[in-house]
Amino acid sequence: MEKLLSTLSRINELPIHNKERLSLFTQLYEEFFLNVDRFITKTVFRSHANINKLSELKDLGVDLEDIHMDCIERIITKLDNVLSNNLEHQIPYMYTICNNIIIDSYRKAIKEAGFIVSLDEALNSHEANDDSKKSKSLNDYLMDPKASPETKFMAKAAILEIFQKHCNNADNLLCVLSTKIFEDKPSELAALLIQEGSVDKALTAYKEELSERFGINESEYPAVAPAKSTGLSKILGKDAPDSREVSSKISNILNRTK
Repeated sequence: MEKLLSTLSRINELPIHNKERLSLFTQLYEEFFLNVDRFITKTVFRSHANINKLSELKDLGVDLEDIHMDCIERIITKLDNVLSNNLEHQIPYMYTICNNIIIDSYRKAIKEAGFIVSLDEALNSHEANDDSKKSKSLNDYLMDPKASPETKFMAKAAILEIFQKHCNNADNLLCVLSTKIFEDKPSELAALLIQEGSVDKALTAYKEELSERFGINESEYPAVAPAKSTGLSKILGKDAPDSREVSSKISNILNRTK
């Protein structure tokens, strides 16, 4: 990883912030992808969070070289986004890209094998050094100051996955974020909604906290559809919104999204 960091430092000094400009420096361009290849093999694939997954994938008949090539191709596709980040965020961003591919491959293989593995179970199965007898939830990993960098990257990927899954429905996204990530009760979210005055503003408040904690750039979030005038917005539009009514609506939304 030191070689990749050294190459990226030179790229930033020039400065180069997109793939088109990098391709003009042929030797540097080739050096970059050679070090990306090493980074995937020696860092991403050997990380504590991924080594067990990849072993299971191999046992399920998945060609790890295919995953390796998918990682390189995805980095090429997203290279403009990688280079537009500050230097300290470029390697973590590439790690996240690769980690997402491994997670997607793992879930697909498990599903095809006839198993169902939840996100929390996947996280638990790859935290072998945890001495706690209590099963950890996603929130535990998000809030654990002792979590490994790999686990934090995995948690970040999980957050973005939640955004991707629910980005077409702001009400659903807000309720899932509040309960799944922050473990807020419906009544607590209702209080925040009444305080902020809208679903969109409440979402922004959560996003700001997540971005600060995990270094998630705005460009990494999928576009979220504006909150509909029905649902939570309809209740919040009243002169004096009833917190119990808002809380009840939140519970109904959560029941639908299970």
